[in-house]
Amino acid sequence: METSLISTRDGVVEYARREGNSIPIVLLSGIGGSLFEWRDFFETDLNILSYNRAGYGQSEWANKERTVEEASGELISLLHSLGLQQKIILAGHSYGGLIAQDFVIRHPELVFGVLLIDATPMDVERIEEIENSDETSTNAYWIKKCATYAKMTKEELSAELQPELPELFRKWEDDIQTALLDHDTSPDLYRAVGSEIRYMVSSANQLDKSNFPNLPLTVIGRDGEHASKQQIKAGTPANEVVTFEKVWEELIFEQAQLATGSRYIKATGSGHNIPYDCPELVIKEVSRLSQEL
Repeated sequence: METSLISTRDGVVEYARREGNSIPIVLLSGIGGSLFEWRDFFETDLNILSYNRAGYGQSEWANKERTVEEASGELISLLHSLGLQQKIILAGHSYGGLIAQDFVIRHPELVFGVLLIDATPMDVERIEEIENSDETSTNAYWIKKCATYAKMTKEELSAELQPELPELFRKWEDDIQTALLDHDTSPDLYRAVGSEIRYMVSSANQLDKSNFPNLPLTVIGRDGEHASKQQIKAGTPANEVVTFEKVWEELIFEQAQLATGSRYIKATGSGHNIPYDCPELVIKEVSRLSQEL
């Protein structure tokens, strides 16, 4: 899986492209995620584009507020620079799903269909209102932490974080593993992540569900029971986990009401990281969307 660099009006962007037999499918990663996390999708015959947002990987850090509106604008610039003029399918995981929702509301004429993968909801403030006894899982904690990391050198970050790849990633090619470790020890990554977290709720609040276009939509949500076991095992109090998962499931299910005739799927046996817990499911659904259009 090779990446390339391209200059856009918003800066240099790192991207990976596979021109296959489908409508172009643009993959949007969550906060802190890398374009390499979509590796398995490049083993298909689909027409795939994944990229790193500003500050991620080799993409140039843009000293701007990292709102979803800004991210949507940067995607427009990337599509123009690549000469991609046809309509696309958007597949967004987590925060990438919030960007997808913003993009399709602002540019419905550019989108054929949308796949939301345990996506950050427009009503994300309902999550922020849930009681949370673990300070290290709050947005305020991570904004502060990212500000500290952004001031460190790559070497200092490596020593501080001692990054270790998930088991799945350790099965991938050596160059991908190296790129993922480099990604996690970049000061620019934490500048970007801190800003994305800071503006996430306010960005989401600016979106109007009534403006979501009536186009093909598939929503994949995590397995709440499986996710609960993961969180309880990690030490989160059971009562907080139950409350969180109940609200999250409601919000994800409500996303399926954004368009008529949408499809809702539970990723059985998967927590939040569905693209690499269940890549076959995501590939199947994005392929189905492509074939139906």
